[in-house]
Order: sequence, then structure tokens, then C-alpha cells
Amino acid sequence: NYLWGKNRFRFLIIFILLVLSLAFFNRTLFLYRTQYVYSPGTYIKEDQAIKYIFSKSKTEPFGIVVLSARPPQENYDYLIWWDGGKYGYQPYRIPKKTYYVIIEPNLIYSINQTPGILLESKRLINGFTVEKRFVE
Repeated sequence: NYLWGKNRFRFLIIFILLVLSLAFFNRTLFLYRTQYVYSPGTYIKEDQAIKYIFSKSKTEPFGIVVLSARPPQENYDYLIWWDGGKYGYQPYRIPKKTYYVIIEPNLIYSINQTPGILLESKRLINGFTVEKRFVE
């Protein structure tokens, strides 16, 4: 307060507060980016696979099955629900009739893990594989 009362020190006080504020925001953003269990980029990649399925299926009913190395799949459930709301359709989550399988990158996978006839397989740029299958 004493220095603020002196006109010649006001610039110094403003400069110090600005430097401390920048350091605070820098540290806050660093913690925000690194304190997730899964990196935010993972969600973007998962969303790309789900959006690909919705755009590919057009108007036909379909389901989505996820083969993931991580047991909790809440992020997939949320993304499917969110994109389903945007596209106006909520897919079923079991392998019946026409369904899509999302396979995470670097997952050891055998074709016999999912039932049905493989109609189409596409490997996306982000490493995810999307298979279209049909069960009678």
C-alpha cells in the first residue's frame, strides 16, 4: 500500500502482479491438462470413431459394441449418448442385426471375439478400427 501511494512505483507493482498472474495461469493450465486419467486426446479419437459410425450408417438402425483394453467404458457410453442426441438416434449396445465394432489401437484382437459376418472393416487415421458386422 505504501508503494502504491507513490506514483513512481505503480508501474513496478502492476508489472509484478502481471508476472504473478501469468505464472498462476500457466500452472493452472498445466495441471488442468495433465491431471486426467486419460488424456483429452483420447476422447477426441474415440469421438472420431463414433462420428464415423453415425455418418456411415445414414438412417438404418444399428448397434455399437466397443472392444477396449480399459475396463471402464463410461467415456464411450457418454460419447455415444451425446452423438446419438445430435443425430437423433440411440444405437443398441449388443451385437444383433447390423452393428459396428470399435476396436481400440494396439488391442490384441481375434476375429472370433465378436459374432456375425464381417461386412466391412475400416482403419481410421487415429488408429481405431471400425468393423461393420451382421448377425442373423
